[in-house]
Amino acid sequence: MVRHLLPLCLSTLLVICVTPVGAQQTVASLTVVPDEMAQAPYVGEMILATVEGRYNGLINRQKLTIPPLEQFDWMQLGEESWSEELIDGRPVKLYHQRIALYPRKSGSLSISPFTHNMILTDLKGDRVETEVRSSELVLEVQPAPKVQTGAFLPARAVRISDDWSVNPEQIQRGQSTIRTVTLEAEGLPPQSLPVAPPMHAGGLFTFNLPEQRLTRLTPDGPVSTVIWQYEMQPQSDAPANLADIPVNWFNTATRQGQASILAGREIAFEGKGGLMRQPSAMAMNLPLWGGLAGVFLGCILAVPAMTMRRGKLGWKARCALIGHHLALRFHLWRRHTAKARPHVISLLQLTGQKPETSISLKMIDQALYARHPSIQLDYRTVLQSLRAGRHMPV
Repeated sequence: MVRHLLPLCLSTLLVICVTPVGAQQTVASLTVVPDEMAQAPYVGEMILATVEGRYNGLINRQKLTIPPLEQFDWMQLGEESWSEELIDGRPVKLYHQRIALYPRKSGSLSISPFTHNMILTDLKGDRVETEVRSSELVLEVQPAPKVQTGAFLPARAVRISDDWSVNPEQIQRGQSTIRTVTLEAEGLPPQSLPVAPPMHAGGLFTFNLPEQRLTRLTPDGPVSTVIWQYEMQPQSDAPANLADIPVNWFNTATRQGQASILAGREIAFEGKGGLMRQPSAMAMNLPLWGGLAGVFLGCILAVPAMTMRRGKLGWKARCALIGHHLALRFHLWRRHTAKARPHVISLLQLTGQKPETSISLKMIDQALYARHPSIQLDYRTVLQSLRAGRHMPV
């Protein structure tokens, strides 16, 4: 017996005897019996219990009513079941229903009686309407222990694993990989599982995909699963290193804290940039050709000298600036977002702006790398953003 439950609640069976006139006695009983536990449960920890009923006679109709459990979250663990056995030489039907309770607060928590309404046909063939009630139950619950990070996670077992759509160390240029992380916990409802942990590293673009939460019911409690997915794409030849991610939880069997670790991984292009396709000579010299064209147009149109925040641009920097601008406009016009990105970075660097804080680069990246971009790329807005402060030709 659970040492922290009121002994009277565990031992008392409410037996209702219904004796119609001239009929043999019909006996019915209903109990709610918690599973034995080593010590009083914590707030949020699963308490397993069994609703048991014993009835003789033929059951024509039945319905179990569970009272409002305001101090608990709870769930039924599968369908109710019936069996039959001989007791004192007479057949008795046994009702069986497993439930899981999760206390919301600490202290002495009471559970009102369960009610089983049924219509029985007794041994004489008479139909008897019967209401069977269990005894009130009282459970002692401890406050949840304090944890340093996250929420208190009491479970019988926790497992975490991952899977990659593409080997993270052999990603091709322009390719992304999806990391699927699966966290499984025994004895917890799905809403109690943690939220998706961040998955960031230098030189790595990461986008969170919608998560999934699943539950499988067993007589020993729910087995809940949450699936997180991250779409990742490296942005430089230097490998991106993802750190280990610990999931701290409380083992309800050993009564000790534990941590399940999702091992970190290295994400890099295959060969670390060695397989990058070499651009054509024309593409390599595009800024130069654009610069020469810009100088020619500048002489004709008398483009005023552009200034930076830290002084005037020299003629070489001015040519490069105009060349990158012309190349950017060409690629945006052709909707070649990936080819436009390096020219945006070059323009930002030439004009003394920080790429990591640039609105225009952020719009380019969202359109280029997000599977479901929340902002549609407006090419005119990109150019207007770069022109701000006279950092580009008007």
